[in-house]
Amino acid sequence: MSRVITHLCAAVLLLSVTITTEEKLPKPFRKSFKFIPSGLVLLNGDTSSVQSYYMLDHEVTNAEYLAFLNEIEKEEIQLKAKVKEENWKTELTFPMNNYSEYYFSHPAYANYPVVNVTQEGATLYCEWLEGKINAAMDGKRQVKVRLPHHEELVRAAVGDDLTARYSWNGQYLRNAQGQFLCNFTGFPQELLTRDSSGAIVIKNDLPISLTEITGADVLAPAKSYYPSVYGVYNLNGNAAEMTQELHTAVGGSWRSYGYDVRIRSILKYDKSSCLVGFRPVFTVLE
Repeated sequence: MSRVITHLCAAVLLLSVTITTEEKLPKPFRKSFKFIPSGLVLLNGDTSSVQSYYMLDHEVTNAEYLAFLNEIEKEEIQLKAKVKEENWKTELTFPMNNYSEYYFSHPAYANYPVVNVTQEGATLYCEWLEGKINAAMDGKRQVKVRLPHHEELVRAAVGDDLTARYSWNGQYLRNAQGQFLCNFTGFPQELLTRDSSGAIVIKNDLPISLTEITGADVLAPAKSYYPSVYGVYNLNGNAAEMTQELHTAVGGSWRSYGYDVRIRSILKYDKSSCLVGFRPVFTVLE
């Protein structure tokens, strides 16, 4: 069954014409937003037609989100957009006190993905960014900034290869040199054995560090590993991608195992999470 996904609200459709060819964006946004052309997406057994759009080529960083918070004057919005840094201590089963204290605010993590943001906070960021981009436009065009749909994230990751699992269009999580191609939890071989019947058994009597498990210092910088065919980074693993669909993130996180970092994988969350980040998309209106 084929269906068309419409990404603009009814009011915008009535008042504006969506531009579907690549435009020359204002300089501050030209390098960081990648044009994703219209095309087909295969998801949940359905083939969908996705309209062209622009996507941020990296997950929104701590520095970018902090700049947003610093410009917000209304206390009500600040409270809604606040980063819930305590999640590092309450969400995980192992101590992450240093991350709770330093991850969002320390300069060393400025270019790492912001996490622990609610969907409401991410939407407020998109509205703030929309104002920034529109102020830099030529006056004849405007943009509508929002969170992406799952189909749009799939399209940005795999392009025209409808059955690809990952943004590097390969079937494996390591390259020929044995290097990880995204940030995820690779299960330590030291913990695997077989019982007398030959079945795989997981042992837990060896101390294994987080770096050994994930290959990174928990999260990796927002521009890490290899970009997709359209130049978009970390669509698999690292921080799971927040979508417009309520409480739904996709593509897996740094805590996900290999099967769950496929671009079609879904991670459900009911509040802000240290596993979930976001990136905006926008369409150009005339």
